[in-house]
Amino acid sequence: MPYHISSVKLEGIRGFNKPMNLSLEEGVTLIYGPNGSGKSSLLQAVEWCITGAMPYMKGGDFTREDAIVNLFHDTKKATVEVQLTGIEPTLTLTRSRKMTSSTSRGRQPLQLEAQGEPSKEEEEAEEELQRRLKISLESFSRAKYLHQETIREALASKPEERSEAIDRLLG
Repeated sequence: MPYHISSVKLEGIRGFNKPMNLSLEEGVTLIYGPNGSGKSSLLQAVEWCITGAMPYMKGGDFTREDAIVNLFHDTKKATVEVQLTGIEPTLTLTRSRKMTSSTSRGRQPLQLEAQGEPSKEEEEAEEELQRRLKISLESFSRAKYLHQETIREALASKPEERSEAIDRLLG
């Protein structure tokens, strides 16, 4: 059984000014709501926590403003925690970021905690996460995390890249 996201905690990221805790059961989760209610922000927060990037926020205005940290948050800091369960041990991933002048500026190190093991940070944490997920973090957005921008990118990619992404998604 592969890992699945069992909980998400976030604060100060994108459309979430106040803390939000979300518990998820194994299986399919449907996220719905009106425009502007935070659906995309939630998914982007999870992607950012796991990969350290928001690949669809590059260039243009994103080089002149921080589109990750909520402008109105008291501490001007975004924090996301994602818990992955399914294969022992449970993993807790945490990524934080202080507001900067650009979405793409700076690096936000990952902290990884596995029950019963010493916590890991930065490159060591990312390497451990890639080892446990059995996929590179660069490939994660295209292969395991399917949202509208991923579909659009896959359709526009080279046939061999599209085939590889589909193979990963279907196992």
